[in-house]
Order: sequence, then C-alpha cells, then structure tokens
Amino acid sequence: MNNFIKPLLALKTKSGYSIFSVLIVVVFSVWGISDALKAEVTYAADGNSQTIKSSNDTVGDLLEDLEIDVTKEDLLSHEVDEILEDGMKIEHIKAKEITVIIDGDEKTYHSTADNVETFFKEENLDFSKEDDVSQAPSTKVKEGLVINVTKAFEVPVNYAGEKETVWTTGGSVEEILSEHDFEVKAADKVKPAKEEQIEAGSSIKVTEVTEKTVTEKESINFKTKEKEDDKLEKGTEKVVQKGKKGSLEKTYNIVLENGKEVEKTEIDKKVLSEAKEEVLAIGTKVTPKETENNKSTSEPSGGQTKTMEATAYTAECTGCSGITATGINLSSNPNKKVVAVDPSVIPLGSKVWVSGYGEAIAGDTGGDIKGNRIDLHFPNKQAAYSFGRQAVTVKVIN
Repeated sequence: MNNFIKPLLALKTKSGYSIFSVLIVVVFSVWGISDALKAEVTYAADGNSQTIKSSNDTVGDLLEDLEIDVTKEDLLSHEVDEILEDGMKIEHIKAKEITVIIDGDEKTYHSTADNVETFFKEENLDFSKEDDVSQAPSTKVKEGLVINVTKAFEVPVNYAGEKETVWTTGGSVEEILSEHDFEVKAADKVKPAKEEQIEAGSSIKVTEVTEKTVTEKESINFKTKEKEDDKLEKGTEKVVQKGKKGSLEKTYNIVLENGKEVEKTEIDKKVLSEAKEEVLAIGTKVTPKETENNKSTSEPSGGQTKTMEATAYTAECTGCSGITATGINLSSNPNKKVVAVDPSVIPLGSKVWVSGYGEAIAGDTGGDIKGNRIDLHFPNKQAAYSFGRQAVTVKVIN
C-alpha cells in the first residue's frame, strides 16, 4: 500500500491532490469489500482455540493454509471438503500414540480415547482381573503413553492333599503361596523350593508336616520255668506258680505328613509292673503200666516190615478235639499209644509195632500223612517236640 501511495504524494498541483484523494477512496473501498467477503472461523485443538478470517473455500484448504496435519486416526468436527462458513467452529482432536506391551510383545496404537478404559474398548483389548496392567482404567491418555500388561496363568496347588488352582502373573513359590493365603510352616515340605520362580505349566505341592507325642501301654510276657517233679507221673505237667504279664508305658514321638503317620520314634519307657514267672512241674515218676509198655519196644517176630518217616503229635493243642478218626478219646487216655496212618498203606484198626515207640493201634489219620508217613501220639507237647521227625521201622502185627 505504501509503495502505491508514495508516487501520488509527489503530485503538487491541485489536480494532483484530487486524483490522489480519489485513488485513496477506491483502494480502501476495495480492501473493505474484500475483508467483508472473508469467513470468520474458530479452530480449537488440544484445549486451545483461535479465531481466523479466511478467504479459503473449504475446511481442508484452511487447515492446509494453517499447516495443520490431520491423520486418519484424528477426530475432526467437519469434513475436509466442507465449505467454510462465517461463524464456523472447527474442533480437532488429535490422536495420541499409545504403546501396549503384552508379555513382552509390543504394539503401537493411535487413539483419541479420553482414558485407558475407553481405549481398551475401542481396540477390543480384554484383560482379566488377574492380569497385571500397569495403568488404571481411569488413567488419562497422553501422547507417548506406555501400558505394560503381564497376563495371568493358572497354577495347580496341592496343599496338604487338597487340590485347587490359583491365578498368578508369576513370582517365587513363596510369594504365590502367601498371595493366596496358604499358610506354610517351617517344617512343611514345599516343592519346588520356596525361592524357585513359577512359570506357566508349573505346579506347587505343599506337604504339611506335624509332630505329636503319644503314650501307649504295652504288656510284658512272662517267662516259664520248668522243673522236674518225681511225684508227678511221667508225661504230665502241673502249673506250680501261675505266671502273670507285666505292663510298661512307652512314649513315642510321631511324625505325620498330611495327617498320616510316617515315622514313630520311642523317646521314653517306664515299667509299670514287672512280669511274674510261671513255674511248670514236669513229671518224672514211672508207673508200672508205663514199665509194662516199655517192654513192648522190643521188635516182635513175624509181620510185614516197612521203613517210614515218623513225626509226633499230641492231643494237648489249641483247637484239638482229642478224638481220633476211629473214635479213641486221647484226652481221657493221654498215655495211649495211637498212630495216624495212611489207610491205603496200613489199614485202620491194625496193631503195629514202631521202633523206639513200641506197640500201638493204627487209630487215626492226618492231612499230611500220605504214603510211607506215620504220626505218633505222645501225651504232651514236650514229648512230641522231643521226638521231632525221624525214620522208623514199622511192623504190621495183625
């Protein structure tokens, strides 16, 4: 404008001043008309706004003129090809860059969301309450925001025999057990070790170890002392002094794992009462009848002779009836000489002679007495035990 006016100022004549005045009027009139044709527009972004008079045709032309970039992720209140109008307010929300790192995998987003919760919904990012998310849902979204997410995983826990599953984002065994309110005592067995780090696919086992002290009473068996008695008939016994069991008290320390006993250690013992010895008299008196029977130990003439394996038995045994297969009552006749035979070898009722035993009746049978086997009856256990097992000569008399 100044460059335009300067030449006119050089005019000194009256007519020159008239021309100058006319030109001034024309110039300002044109300027005023041009200014009146501009649209007054308000542009608002990032909490700031400015009012602009623009002769641009469209919103896009205005933004380009103002050197404002609009990305596809931005929110713009008007289309870029919309015609500018006087009084128009253009609101521009610029997308902010957000970095999300999930279990080490990084991805960049651009969003106009106001807070983290809205951003997650827009991007369909769904996390459970067990996941570790570094930003709260209400956190405002700012340019360059970084959100770290560690996904939770399941860990099976066997605690004292009870099984359950917990969720965790990792940590040591001790930390996870404490986090889920598992009480672990110093004596308990923990596998893996408390300091071991837990990863997906791991499991935890806690064996509860407890100890208790118990006191138990036990009996003390009495001993039996035998003594010979020449007043008692040989082969008989008599209890002279009845034995009596004693008792003692033992204290044990018991270790239990998950309530089951795994170790028992004696830590104390106290005798409450001593056992009383039993005295048993063993008869040694020989009766005339026995002497007569002993005469029968010499081998008779005639008859069929066999060599057989002999064992001994007595009617004085627990559960024994004392009645033989042929009906002989050995309980009433403890000194009667009876042998058990295999009837297919020696017929029942036969009279037999056995070396070292004498004459006897084949009056009994036995489950183990088969073939060349014979079982000799004795009046008591001691005599039977003394005989044991031996080879004998057997002669069937009739």
